[in-house]
Amino acid sequence: LSAAVVSGEVGEWESHRRTESGTQAYESLESILDLSHELLKGRKPAAIGVSFGGPVIVETGHVVRSFQVAGWDNFPLQSKLQSEFKAPVIIDNDANAAALGEARFGAGRDCKNLFYITASYRTEKSFTRVRQHIGGAQNCARQGGKSKNRMRVKRADNH
Repeated sequence: LSAAVVSGEVGEWESHRRTESGTQAYESLESILDLSHELLKGRKPAAIGVSFGGPVIVETGHVVRSFQVAGWDNFPLQSKLQSEFKAPVIIDNDANAAALGEARFGAGRDCKNLFYITASYRTEKSFTRVRQHIGGAQNCARQGGKSKNRMRVKRADNH
């Protein structure tokens, strides 16, 4: 779990911290709140953006589920954070958020279109066009697909 305070249009980082997220959703939420309060130092954020490691419903800010931490199923994360910080909150999955970040501030900032792949325990793809995601029915087109990474290793024995 990590959090950062970013200021200005150029996206300069003021501060950044990492911590363990916990094994249950309530522990993770507690870590999110503690870390956010620590970084904000009593200031009210103008807005909050959340990159969640699993499917979310962007329009409602609900987490569909987490593949790593139990208890996030149909969790109203956006409303919890809005209540706590009295600021607008937007939530998207990690691949989409990373693609938008790269399109705006990173490697794709001078590109009209960007195809972004997150490769970890699962592979996620996201397509960004002119710094906005290409959407579809029930958020399905946002993520190009998922597949578990399976490495096939051939051993070369000298025996």
